[in-house]
Amino acid sequence: MVNSRGPSKGCQRCKKMKMKCSQEQPTYRRCEKAGHDCVYPSAFDRLHRDQNTAVKLLATKKWRQRARPKPAEPPYQDLGETLCTRAYRRFCFDFVIPFPGTMSNVPELMMTVDTESCLASAVAAVAYANYFSRYRSYEASEASSVCYGRTLQWLATLMTNPVELQREGVPLVVVLLAIYETMASSVRDGSWITTCKGPSRFLHIETASLTRMMANISLFCVYICILLQRRKDTTLISRRLDPQRSISIDHKHRLAILMLRTVRVITRLRENIPVDQRVASELLQPALDLDLELEAWTTELTPAWSSTTQHPFSHDNRPQWSRALLAGPGGPRSMICYPGALAAGDWNTYRATRIRLNLAIIDFLSRLPAASLEYHILKTHITKLLASLASEIACVFPYALSLSADGTSDPPSSADIPGMRAYLQLWPLLTAFICCQRHLDQGDEWVDRERWFKGVLWFLRDSMCLAKVQALLDETGTV
Repeated sequence: MVNSRGPSKGCQRCKKMKMKCSQEQPTYRRCEKAGHDCVYPSAFDRLHRDQNTAVKLLATKKWRQRARPKPAEPPYQDLGETLCTRAYRRFCFDFVIPFPGTMSNVPELMMTVDTESCLASAVAAVAYANYFSRYRSYEASEASSVCYGRTLQWLATLMTNPVELQREGVPLVVVLLAIYETMASSVRDGSWITTCKGPSRFLHIETASLTRMMANISLFCVYICILLQRRKDTTLISRRLDPQRSISIDHKHRLAILMLRTVRVITRLRENIPVDQRVASELLQPALDLDLELEAWTTELTPAWSSTTQHPFSHDNRPQWSRALLAGPGGPRSMICYPGALAAGDWNTYRATRIRLNLAIIDFLSRLPAASLEYHILKTHITKLLASLASEIACVFPYALSLSADGTSDPPSSADIPGMRAYLQLWPLLTAFICCQRHLDQGDEWVDRERWFKGVLWFLRDSMCLAKVQALLDETGTV
């Protein structure tokens, strides 16, 4: 290791013995007492040593710079453009185009806000983090960290100003921070301002300019809390999603309320131990009623969101990457199509919510000291329902990634898939994987489907650049 503090100015004997020298002139007392000559280096020797140290430091610095891996730029991009322009264009492709209604307002808002505003900083943080994940640009990684920290500081300041919170672009900041933490962080938890404080404050706003996007924001905020397992935060957010509020409730808002109620019911089932059949029935009935309400949610949808078509699957004409992803044991045998990617995301979120609720019901039934025949029949029915819901999530996933049934119009590579499409499917896929891990019956179908879901989650982690997947897999005991 190079001595960056420079050469020692002590006498030669102290340096040889590797002892501290007081540098007393003309003779050090220790040398005088021992009867040794006390010789100090000349001015020329010190100058020569200083120059050698400087040269070594410079050589070490250059060697480290050469050893650092260079970012791999995409071959199709114009390298004459600035990093900011390339990152923002990729951001629009990944998150703005596939998410109409909420993120589609970002380009227009970016033309009106200041470049030093909270929204501009949040967009920059996501854009740079996404660019680093796609092309390994370390310059973009450093820029994203700076923008993320600056956004958190500005957002904390905005929380104290109700007037600033009513601006149209401010609620998007929470959505953008959640996306950033999913891409850049491989730990389970998220920042408190992203998962609790921000969502609860924005859901309290009822101005006319925010009402039209409040349903999307509310569903997304609940999605964030459940994905990050912030159960304590869901209580605070649930107060902002009261159905009696003046905001008109559409299917997204309704689904967000049902998801929050599901979290509370699951917590109650896990925390209470049934001592007899009467207590078990009192605890179990709200969960069964909630499952019926979730099923009724599908009948409330308009044809624009509820119409579906199912097509048989073929892998003959697919690119290598999509054939490897979808083919094999456990993969879908057909594809369920919806009017759009957002509808597919909402439907799979609904299925994942029902899976979580019914898994909690099965765990509750397994803890009963002596289950009746009625409960055994109920457990068999739930097992079939879970298999059907997990299979439907698998059949929707190809359409959610904009793949085709016959493979003729599949994107040539995974880099051509918008990142938001994968983000919306993360929690449903994880839930289906956890369900298949339980092996609720002895059939091989559960084992094959579990392996397939695990491969899809690896794909989201490695190819779609969602670092949070690693933390989710660690919790399930999957390497």
